[in-house]
Formats: sequence, structure tokens, C-alpha cells
Amino acid sequence: MRFAMDGYCGGRVQCWDAALRTSIEVLGPVDGPPVLARTLALVLAVRSERRRCFRFLPSHCGRISEDEMELLAVLQAARRSDADLLHDFAASLVDRPDAPQLKLAARALAALLDRLAKLVASDRGRGESDAATTAMMPTNATRH
Repeated sequence: MRFAMDGYCGGRVQCWDAALRTSIEVLGPVDGPPVLARTLALVLAVRSERRRCFRFLPSHCGRISEDEMELLAVLQAARRSDADLLHDFAASLVDRPDAPQLKLAARALAALLDRLAKLVASDRGRGESDAATTAMMPTNATRH
């Protein structure tokens, strides 16, 4: 809490604030913040275990970098519960034989996304609609 308060006092939270606002807009005020938190854990795992720079495109860009595609492959393997594929993709992304933090963070985010997808599906079965559906569906991204 102190870091967040300090950031707001010093005006150094624009990116964090935008990420939180976006997660709330897409997933709602209850589910958005936990998805953001697990996404941040995934980013921290990449930063901790990856040997080289992670290249990503600006948030407003509609394309996706090679590194971003690799990270999405890690997350998709986690969502499929494919331990071998997850291990291979994670190791490749961090350029190491193993990536325990990355695999753990990917599994945690995947579990949350899967839980939310099931909730959305059950709501749709009852005739309800939710914007969170779009956040959990795979997209066809363009390479940059």
C-alpha cells in the first residue's frame, strides 16, 4: 500500500493506473484487479528468469512482438495443462533449461482465466452477457 500511495504522491503511476483501469473496464471491478495482479506476477517472472531483453510493442499497437507471442504460447500451454509443452515454451522464452517462476506464474494466471471463462459461460447459459468473454478468447495477432 505504501508503494502505491508513494507512486500517487509522486505522480509515477500512469502506466499502472492505465493497466488497472483497462482491466476493470474489460473484466469488471471484481475480476479485473486479480487478473492484473497475476499478469504482473507473470511479467516479474519473465524479468527475473529471462537472460535477454524482452521486446514488446506499445500498448496502443495492434500488433504483437515475437517475444509477446512466445509468452502467449507459455500461457496457452498452461491453460491446456500441458506440462511438457509449458516446460519447453517457458525454457525457450527465458533461454534456460528451466523456468520455475514463469511456469508457476503462468499456471496461476491460467487457472484464474479458466475460472472466469467458466463463469462467463455459465452466465451466457442463463442469457447473461459479459465483456470479460473477449478477454479470455484467443485472438489472431499480427506479428510486427
